[in-house]
Amino acid sequence: MSKLFEMPLVLGTVAFLAGYVLAKLGALLSRKAPEAPPPSDRDKRLRSLDAELRVVRKKLEEAEAAVRDREMQNGELRAELDELRERIGDANEETESLRLQLRDECEKTQQLRTELSQRAEDEIRAQMRLREIETELSLVHAGNDAVQDEIQRLEAERDELMRRLQAQSPGAAQKRDDDLAVS
Repeated sequence: MSKLFEMPLVLGTVAFLAGYVLAKLGALLSRKAPEAPPPSDRDKRLRSLDAELRVVRKKLEEAEAAVRDREMQNGELRAELDELRERIGDANEETESLRLQLRDECEKTQQLRTELSQRAEDEIRAQMRLREIETELSLVHAGNDAVQDEIQRLEAERDELMRRLQAQSPGAAQKRDDDLAVS
């Protein structure tokens, strides 16, 4: 039983010693460092310059990042500008090609108009010549009809004279017919 009574005593002693060590250790750790002398103007100036240096470095990093972004944007814009210049060049070439085609088509149209007006003039001349020929033909036809009428009238008159002649002398009419047949 003695061990049973000794155990709490040993535990109490160990706990007391542990508390004492921890208290001393806590006191040592929590002890304030000796107060430093108040900062001098030089120290204040150094701290101020150090703070300004940090601010300037941060601004420099931000500015460098902005410059990199701008350079990237500038590169993209230059690529876009080159592409647009190429497109403009292609458009100018196409415009010039279309202008040449339009000029050629205008020249062809002018030639066709000239040819058409020439043909129209030729057609008008041909119509006028046709009218003249029709007029001449109608005159010739009228003259031909008049000659035919005269021939028919003369034949009728000859036939009439032949009948009269035959009625007056039958032998002389025969001789007359033979003379007419020979000539």
